[in-house]
Amino acid sequence: MQAHRHRGQLFARLACGVGVAGALLTAVPSYAGSAFAGQVQTATGSINVSGSDGRTYQIGVTVQSATPLGGSPSNQLQITVASCVNGSCGSGLQYQVTLPANAVSFPSSTATGTQTVTVHTRVSGLPFTATWTTNSGTTPGAVLDVNNTFTLTANGATPGPLSLHLFGLSCSGPGQTRNTEEVVANGVTQLGGGVPPGRSPREFTTVNKHRPRCAPALSS
Repeated sequence: MQAHRHRGQLFARLACGVGVAGALLTAVPSYAGSAFAGQVQTATGSINVSGSDGRTYQIGVTVQSATPLGGSPSNQLQITVASCVNGSCGSGLQYQVTLPANAVSFPSSTATGTQTVTVHTRVSGLPFTATWTTNSGTTPGAVLDVNNTFTLTANGATPGPLSLHLFGLSCSGPGQTRNTEEVVANGVTQLGGGVPPGRSPREFTTVNKHRPRCAPALSS
């Protein structure tokens, strides 16, 4: 109850502060089926891996949970795998996974102190675990976008190092989490898409006794 009250107060302050309360009330309902008002939580991060082929790869992970006021969360996981040369990485493969509610855990918007964001699922038939450790005491950000004419973004991002278990590897890398309360006429921006994961990429399996391993940060 307290969290819902906090969100309502935040939305009211947003609308009042920019003088668009009337526009908000009239414009958002006109986008039936796509307008969104609620909480959006996102965690991103990456690790570097030396593949069994001797090349360096960067694996990026993004998890997004969008919860409309009074509704249930919609959770997405995106994984990118890019080959890197001389500190520069290409676009590579992109996987998309829809997650059930019990596969994702974000701290509440009112939590303080050290908190964790966790994802537990299976990717390519193997266990997948991602954990971000963060100080969630940061004030939630705020986004107001009515008729695509105005966007207000407040502070909502917090550094959160990533620990990732994927394709049988356990590695760590930089990351961050973001917690925003949003009123968006055209809906929440979805992750960029991708294909459902199939087999583990060959580069991340043992080939002729060459095993993939965690790699240090890239240098240009």
